[in-house]
Amino acid sequence: MKCDFCEHRTAVGMEPACVESCPTSALRFGDLGDAADPVTQYAKANDAKAYKEDAGTDPSVLYIGHEEWMESAAKGVQISDDEAGIVYE
Repeated sequence: MKCDFCEHRTAVGMEPACVESCPTSALRFGDLGDAADPVTQYAKANDAKAYKEDAGTDPSVLYIGHEEWMESAAKGVQISDDEAGIVYE
């Protein structure tokens, strides 16, 4: 089931529960279709990207610090980080 960003909360002007309760303020909520929205501007300024965008799932969540190895890991491709001795599957 895909997250609806607490539509019952956002419809009455509240933030989604995850955003409101995030202890580090790492989550932000806004209208990515509105270029003037502060979240849209923040995402653009920080090169935010979605995971598995090419899978046709129409992702609405963007990640800052998105790296190529993360995308490969999300696709189930095994990759390795030789320096750290870590294998991602």
